[in-house]
Amino acid sequence: MMKRVFLTVFCILLTVMALPLTVGVSAESDGMYTYLVLTRDQTVVIQSYDGPGGHVTVPDTLGGYPVSEIGMDAFEDRDDLLSLTLPDGLTEFSPYACSGCDRLQAFRVSKDSANFSVRDGILYNKEGTVLIQCPNTKKETIAVPKGVTTIGEAAFSACKGITAVTLPKTVKSIEGMAFSQCTSLASIDFPDGLEIIGYLAFSNCRQLRSVTVPDSVRMMAVQAFTHCTSLKTVHLGTGVTVLDEAVFSNCTALTSIVIPDGVEKIFVEAFSGCTALKEITIGKDVKEISEYAFEGCTSLKTVRLPKNIKEIGHHAFDGCDRITDVYYDQQWKFSHLGAYNDSLKNATWHLRENKVTTRPITPVGPTGDASSTTSTEDPTAEPTEPPTGSVTVPADSTAASATESTAEPTAESTEPAATAPVDGERTGPDLWVVLMMVAALVNAAVLAVTLLRQKRGGK
Repeated sequence: MMKRVFLTVFCILLTVMALPLTVGVSAESDGMYTYLVLTRDQTVVIQSYDGPGGHVTVPDTLGGYPVSEIGMDAFEDRDDLLSLTLPDGLTEFSPYACSGCDRLQAFRVSKDSANFSVRDGILYNKEGTVLIQCPNTKKETIAVPKGVTTIGEAAFSACKGITAVTLPKTVKSIEGMAFSQCTSLASIDFPDGLEIIGYLAFSNCRQLRSVTVPDSVRMMAVQAFTHCTSLKTVHLGTGVTVLDEAVFSNCTALTSIVIPDGVEKIFVEAFSGCTALKEITIGKDVKEISEYAFEGCTSLKTVRLPKNIKEIGHHAFDGCDRITDVYYDQQWKFSHLGAYNDSLKNATWHLRENKVTTRPITPVGPTGDASSTTSTEDPTAEPTEPPTGSVTVPADSTAASATESTAEPTAESTEPAATAPVDGERTGPDLWVVLMMVAALVNAAVLAVTLLRQKRGGK
């Protein structure tokens, strides 16, 4: 016990002793800049700027120490800033250093800059492989040059005049918030080879109308396209395995979506609030639809579930009151359906069959009420028994949508009407009931034999 206490105290002391080596001793100011001196290397991090606007040149040193970093929000909301010249020894530039600088026209660096370069006023790393920051005043079409592999975090954030962006085939990653608040951006072509679309990367791009995600993309992060209110069509590539939280939430113009094979999970609120969404087809590899995934999709009518799905979370389809048809597989059970999904449960469920049948059966509702259900049989077709707790209908959605039969049932048909599963209950007898019946029959037989023997013995 004492040894453990000693080790804990020792670790705490080491942490406290290490703090001065990694952070500044104190905040300093020269009247225009507030900065922090880092004792680890005796360099300066600029925290804020209070000097005049216009064309600002950041000094090489402050307080006798070389300037190495321009920190988070250092020039925040300086709408009088027109250009920013960076010192040659600068090593780091925060992606949010100039947030809200709506009149910033250009970055500038000298040819002797150790870590940065500038093309057409846009800031890059020295090698030109990372696009770090675009001034907010850039307009119309931006052509990112060849050789760029990464669009940096918040690189184009709030560039409200940009209408289109062309990306070279070399781009592999679009980092978080890279194009957020680009409210005029109407089109962007993703290159083959792109792998990552970061968090909030295109959030609030309210003029973006169509997105085609190439097969090379393996990750679309949280809220990547949230609140793209003009986004009407989305084509997802086969490389995506996860649709992350709220990735397309509140895309109120989106009318349909096909989740490709390869996606294994649809996360929380992935398509919540997509009020124009009418039809969804979910790929065969999806095993889980998380809670609230399609919550508030008030126009949704048709849902096609895959055979491998294991769980639909609570509220996943909450508020989707217009759902009329759900297509499912024999393996599906209502026990997989979470609470507050009544709109899904109350729809007409259609069983997709592996074999084409000419004998459609109009399914009843999940309440099991078959009073209004009729069916049409082809007398030449082999009868197909529905699986326990399921409804058999044709794979053709046009046939499945029929609600009334046009042919009279034959006298030979003795098959009971199919009923839809309700909350995981099976329509056939449970195993324990069968066992009890068998046991009762055995007991009756034993009793009969015993009475017969007694009767013969009494004669």
